[in-house]
Amino acid sequence: MCKLIGKFFLTLLYYFKLKSQNKLMDNVFQGIDSGILGAFLALTLVVGIQAGRNLESFRVYAVGNKDFPTAVLTASILATWMTGGVLFYDLSNFYNYGLVLVLITMGGEGINFLLTGRVLAIRMHKFLHYLSVGEAMGDLYGSAVRIITAISGILGRLGYISIQFQIIGQMLALAFNLQGPQAMVIAATLVILYSSFGGVNAVTLTDVLQFVTFSLFIPILALIIWKHLPSAREQVAVVLTKEPFDTQQIIDWDTKSIMSFNIFIYCLIPSLGPAMFQRILMAKDVYQSRQAFTYAAGINTLILAVVAWLAILLRTSNADLEPSSLILHVVDTYAYVGLKGFIVVGVMALAMSTADSELNASSVLATHDLLRLLFPSLKVSVTLARISSALIGVAGLALALQGGDMLQLILTTVSFYRPIVTVPLLLAIFGFRSSPRAC
Repeated sequence: MCKLIGKFFLTLLYYFKLKSQNKLMDNVFQGIDSGILGAFLALTLVVGIQAGRNLESFRVYAVGNKDFPTAVLTASILATWMTGGVLFYDLSNFYNYGLVLVLITMGGEGINFLLTGRVLAIRMHKFLHYLSVGEAMGDLYGSAVRIITAISGILGRLGYISIQFQIIGQMLALAFNLQGPQAMVIAATLVILYSSFGGVNAVTLTDVLQFVTFSLFIPILALIIWKHLPSAREQVAVVLTKEPFDTQQIIDWDTKSIMSFNIFIYCLIPSLGPAMFQRILMAKDVYQSRQAFTYAAGINTLILAVVAWLAILLRTSNADLEPSSLILHVVDTYAYVGLKGFIVVGVMALAMSTADSELNASSVLATHDLLRLLFPSLKVSVTLARISSALIGVAGLALALQGGDMLQLILTTVSFYRPIVTVPLLLAIFGFRSSPRAC
């Protein structure tokens, strides 16, 4: 296994060396940056592979031994929730739309976590012996609904997985001037490898590593930009009295406010997607789940507050930046040798932590809820789950390679799950159930 890992990273470094023919690559891909990136990827792969050794059963592959500490469960919840889009979409939208969007995103997501933990999870005693949301829906409404849930969940997660792969590819291309899909393919292969091999144990432990990484990265980046601003305190004070960060924005009501209200409702309603539902099933009991989601609500709010502060600092430094190019501006302006590798690692941690969780949850749906019912003679096993995970990962990578608008992809794929599964699932948790035919 160590030889395999070594060959993988030798191939990775050889590839980057081939790209060092132009002058920009010679300047930016120096030893410190490559060391930071290589160390992070190697550590992630080693942790993931080691965690997945000697899996006892498919149940352990799907939900572990249900002995995760609350801190680990909280970190996994946050790592799954916070995608690579935090520094692409959230940062650019905070910069562009200002205080209103900051408040509704922080408030909506915070309430979402509290509702999930303190209102929903606490009512899910009878769900904790299941392995997936598909099994829960099947027990409530029958095998046809179980199959529909599995298909909806897999299609809905494919979009999230492919978007994370796109973000990884864009970040590597941006920081190291890499052209073509090779960088994305290499990074996606790593995620698919440890997620498929190690199951939820590997995903959870790498989630902790990735959570720590991006939790350190975001505030450090904000501090660096703050240090680059002359008279930073006075300049920020001026920005906070102008659009879009002045408090008048909260009072005014226009079409932008209506759009913001729609976003608030979207953030507010728990979707209970396959990966987040899986985090509830991984808990020892409903009380640990409630505690973990409560902690996650507070930490998520703090992280979004730092992202908002980062947006304020960027607007202070330059109010005329193109919102969609903020990361490019950060890399070009503030990323000296060493920091560039740190920025890449931070964004990749956000993207990888979501991709691996969604990939694992989707493989469980495919194996336990779809193949098991469509082919009753097929034996459900860890090997079959690994194959399913790898195939779903390849499908997500193929979708990512097609390119296209990431926001549209999110909205399209979310439509496969929320209207179909979330609505009857939420009603069932609160005790309102209809017939299988109506569902």
